[in-house]
Amino acid sequence: GGAIPFAPGKPASAMRFVDLLTHMSGLTYGLQNRNNIDAVYREHNFDFARDHLDSDGFIAKLAKLPLEFAPGEGWNYSVSTDVLGIAVERISGMRLGDYFAKHIFAPLGMDDTAFVPATDSAPRVVTLYRRSSDGLERTDVPGWVDTTTLFSGGGGLWSTAEDYLQFAPRLLN
Repeated sequence: GGAIPFAPGKPASAMRFVDLLTHMSGLTYGLQNRNNIDAVYREHNFDFARDHLDSDGFIAKLAKLPLEFAPGEGWNYSVSTDVLGIAVERISGMRLGDYFAKHIFAPLGMDDTAFVPATDSAPRVVTLYRRSSDGLERTDVPGWVDTTTLFSGGGGLWSTAEDYLQFAPRLLN
């Protein structure tokens, strides 16, 4: 955040891929709970009600929500990466999970990584935990991850420690 909120009626430049890649799109997350724009996302249950949306529904719903600032004029962690995932689908003509499998996971030998893990991979998938007053406790799959209609460019992949060991060294380069 830190940017001055986008004033309605003020002409804004078009949102660009670089704005999405750098989280300078003006989009936000309701889960941040910092300002009235985040509140609008919460009121529309935008962050967590994705199980019934496909990419067209996601974009249609997002297009009705206000921007926190004009694209390129501030920084805010947001659904920008989700929008990028949809752009990858539309440009490639492939579902995001299929694109990742073909162009990232297969070349890296990440056989157990997917948005929906194969049944035989499930026992090896990393367990989710959440912090509680008693320490860490095992948790069920969050609803925003448990979907087959909209794969998120911002999260939702399931993997194994072995597959992550194939991926992590590539981050160093």
